[in-house]
Amino acid sequence: MKKATIAMLGVCLNLAMAGAILASSPSLNLLINTNSSGVNQAQNFFQVTNTGATSVKLSDITIKFWADDTSGQSLVPHVYTGGCVAVAGNPSCVHQVTGVSVKATKFSSACGTDPARQANWVITVSNTDGSMLAPGATWSNLQTQVNLSNYASFSPGTANWYSPYLSPAIYVPNDHYAAYIAGNRVTGAPPARMTEFNLPSVNPGLAGMAAGPDGGVWFIETNQNKIGRISPTGAVTEFSLAGHDRPELNITTGSDGNLWFTGRNGLMRITPSGVITDFPIAMTNYFLLNDIKSGPDGNIWFSSFYSIGRMSTMGVLTTFALPPELYWAHEFAVGPDGNFWFTQPYGTHIGRLTPAGIYSEFDLPAGSSGSYSIVAGAD
Repeated sequence: MKKATIAMLGVCLNLAMAGAILASSPSLNLLINTNSSGVNQAQNFFQVTNTGATSVKLSDITIKFWADDTSGQSLVPHVYTGGCVAVAGNPSCVHQVTGVSVKATKFSSACGTDPARQANWVITVSNTDGSMLAPGATWSNLQTQVNLSNYASFSPGTANWYSPYLSPAIYVPNDHYAAYIAGNRVTGAPPARMTEFNLPSVNPGLAGMAAGPDGGVWFIETNQNKIGRISPTGAVTEFSLAGHDRPELNITTGSDGNLWFTGRNGLMRITPSGVITDFPIAMTNYFLLNDIKSGPDGNIWFSSFYSIGRMSTMGVLTTFALPPELYWAHEFAVGPDGNFWFTQPYGTHIGRLTPAGIYSEFDLPAGSSGSYSIVAGAD
């Protein structure tokens, strides 16, 4: 029998975990114009518009795109024009951008979303201009070129480059190019790689996962009665729950710096060093513990069939009975309003619970067959 594997998604050239949150304000719009793609060079124009409500310093803006080359030569990038800034409603250049530079960095092994879209080089365009890009203003006519160090022929964008050749030669958006503000990605999707890590246990019954306060990722092994931890480098540590309640579905990091998870008979807590504590719950008002989250109030919140519960990190329990039309609260998320929003797999509502215990319900569209997962969006 094959050992189970745990998969992590990472972005090339950094150790950040997947799913980094894109900045919502300030924000940029990036457009690309492939001016020329010859047998031995690739040229691009870039246009960046400030679509946010606040000004952005030009020197905080960088642009990245990704290439794949197997010739063994180095990729050499150039800046032909640094571009101009035009204010909203006026196409005339009001500021020539200065200090624009570009560099190419190789990494190994190549990565990408599929074999036909790979990258082993990242090209980064930056500048040292201290001027501000006002809301609605556009930085355009920024031109780069990439060629091999020996100027040999290659096929930019037509083979398996992650950032492709774009045609026709007009400004268009493309997620395989990305813009950043002060190092935070605001557009595009860099190439990612999937890495699998073997677990020591056979058939572990993997369930919930959570980022731990120690930099590792913690997970539940329901079939093995264990809690696991995997480091960013793939080192796995397992903690046996023998003599304790058995783990169930989900796990979260609490405000106390420990990991909290659902058990068959209540909640459970494990410290980063592996000390386990059971918090039994009279299950009459619960019946199947589902999701668990650390709330904005510092307490541990969890959902069940009949109730939503709150437990302090000291183990003090509070119960909020679900109204009949909201029975079986499943997954829930903390909304930007500080309330808990939850789903019903076999119901027709989305529910909302305030930290004070007041419920609201929102009907799903006619014909909907229930809801399962929920997450707070950037909007």
